[in-house]
Amino acid sequence: MKNKHNYRQLLRVVVTLLLITNVTFLYCEISEADNSVNDNAKLAHSNSVSRKIDLLGRLVQNSSAAARIENSDNDDAKALLKEARSAWENAVIKLEVMNIDQAEISAREGLIIMTRASSAVADTARLKNERLARYKQLRERITSFTEAFQRIASEKQETISYLLDMENIEKTISQAEKLAKEDNYTEANKLLAGAADSVEIALARARHKETLLHELKFNSLEEEFAYEKQRNHSYMLLADLIKKKKKVDEKRLHEFQSSLDENEKMRKKADEMVRNGDIEGAIKVLENGTQNLARTLRASGVVF
Repeated sequence: MKNKHNYRQLLRVVVTLLLITNVTFLYCEISEADNSVNDNAKLAHSNSVSRKIDLLGRLVQNSSAAARIENSDNDDAKALLKEARSAWENAVIKLEVMNIDQAEISAREGLIIMTRASSAVADTARLKNERLARYKQLRERITSFTEAFQRIASEKQETISYLLDMENIEKTISQAEKLAKEDNYTEANKLLAGAADSVEIALARARHKETLLHELKFNSLEEEFAYEKQRNHSYMLLADLIKKKKKVDEKRLHEFQSSLDENEKMRKKADEMVRNGDIEGAIKVLENGTQNLARTLRASGVVF
């Protein structure tokens, strides 16, 4: 009986030991699995950070963006590029000593700084192109209105050259050209804008000073048509300038634009009539178009 009791106790001990062993084994397996997951996550994070650092390195060292920044005149962008390169160097050092989190922070900062540097250069280039386009626009405006003024001067019975100081205009243009060669389009455009306004004022005064001669003699209908077409064109230039300078009341803008569109249709109609041999009729169409434009301009405040 005693032996039987001892046997039962021994059996309990064995079962308990087996349970403890199994639990311990299971715990070890779980721990190993957790460690494996953690190791894989750390490796994935490390690889991700490494790729960011490689990307930053390519951007700050040999990219077209870095070259544009270095070749630009933007000192702020160049300073930012220097900061981005410093951030990349710090990220590389941190990664080498397996300080992954700090390496990632440096890489992220470097990418942000590099983006700012690239944007700064892009903005500079955009502004330069806009200023260059404005420069060309102003030059064309001065040329067109000077020619219009000179045409009117040739049509007037009295001298009106005193209304426009061409010597001063030419001097201003020369100064603007010099500034443009130095890439200083901001100051060049200021000079040209002033000159353009002077020409515009002179043109308006010239039209007001005296009505156009209607007793001009032409050698042919073709010559008269060319004259009327050029006269119509000068009115179109003035109307276009007024619209661009936003001198038209918003309530009248639709009517103003409709008048310009109608004039364009009349010009096309006149050209078609000339092709069909009706030059005299084409001249009358252009005269009507010019008169309509004149009324539109007067309604906008331009005095003739």
